[in-house]
Amino acid sequence: MKIKVDNLAATVEKTLSDYADDVNDVVKQEIKDAGKEAVKELKEKSPKRTGKYAKGWRSTVQ
Repeated sequence: MKIKVDNLAATVEKTLSDYADDVNDVVKQEIKDAGKEAVKELKEKSPKRTGKYAKGWRSTVQ
């Protein structure tokens, strides 16, 4: 890929922005997966007298 000196800053900025977007997507997915795993473990280990408490666990990503 050839880049003119005039476009170097814009090209670097776009490349870094694209990379940041990709990393952000991967991190969000990993957070969702970790949350699901945590909820699963909490539901398994929570007291189950009525089951209501254990069933109430949720995870959200903001």
